[in-house]
Amino acid sequence: MEAVDVCVVGGGPAGAAMALRLAELGRSVCLVEKTFHAAKPSYLESLTPGVLAQLDYLGLGGVLAVAGARAASKTELRWGGPWERRPAAAGGCLVNRSRLDEILLDAAVARSVRVFRPATLLARDRQDEGGWSLACGTQDKIIRFRAAILVDATGRAGAVLKRRRRLGARLLALSAPWRGGALPASMIVEAGVAGWLWAASVPNGPTIAQLFVDPRDVTGPGSGLAERYFKRICEFETFQWLGAPDLTAGVVARDATAFLDLACADPDHPDALKIGDAGLALDPISSSGVQAALQSGLQSAIVANTVLTRPATARCWTRRAYARSLRALLDAEMGGDDARDEFVVFLLGQA
Repeated sequence: MEAVDVCVVGGGPAGAAMALRLAELGRSVCLVEKTFHAAKPSYLESLTPGVLAQLDYLGLGGVLAVAGARAASKTELRWGGPWERRPAAAGGCLVNRSRLDEILLDAAVARSVRVFRPATLLARDRQDEGGWSLACGTQDKIIRFRAAILVDATGRAGAVLKRRRRLGARLLALSAPWRGGALPASMIVEAGVAGWLWAASVPNGPTIAQLFVDPRDVTGPGSGLAERYFKRICEFETFQWLGAPDLTAGVVARDATAFLDLACADPDHPDALKIGDAGLALDPISSSGVQAALQSGLQSAIVANTVLTRPATARCWTRRAYARSLRALLDAEMGGDDARDEFVVFLLGQA
């Protein structure tokens, strides 16, 4: 049976970054991705300036240009008051997320990461002597192999045991492309009575309007999802800028609730890691999801390499890494140092 050092399940930014970094460190890595990103629903994502530095670190500084990213010039914001026009942060941009993910996976393949896709992890069994016995199903066969470390990078869906604690109210994101009038800025952020709206226009293309609401407001018996989405979006002033818009494709719904998975780095089981949104999903208003995912992948590659190199100290190292990651990532989510540190102590007590 073939053996690898690390098996990463999920080929988004976190999984790709971890696989790329581990390959650079000389580790054998396989990555299991359920589909081709080009086949996924396409949506725009706002990237913070720090993403470019992370890609440069991976030797992929030209990736954003290849993905067709464009600089964000300004943002129109209304959050409980009059409209404000704000210049975009230098280095921030908008990118087709599916295209970016596809390019990152291609880079992993070019650096000797063995990528199975479309593929599904069918079975995982932790071995008494350590590591995992895994079975991966592709379109035409089942591949069985062993891995010393198993990494869940499957985003909010999650592939391994979940121990999630919500960090805020439940949130559902509804996204759809429109054609109509032009927006007055690169991006629009507008708060409404029962939710908020993010919109951005693609040059010579559609406007992507993403609505964030309480799931209970758009689910249940009655009208369909598209009709409820349309009704809600008409309540926003942004919709008036689009003139008489046409919905050019179906509405895509995805969970956007912020949460932390307490199993993201279990000190008792350093052979299993959760990274990216599988471990900590940030509130989308931060617009830092991709940067946090890449950082999670890069940090977790160091954790995994340390576990493989010095297994005797793995438990202590993982606990320290867990605490550092929690403090860094919760800075933006908690109200201050005292509240953050109390929460970290609580979470470590649960691990």
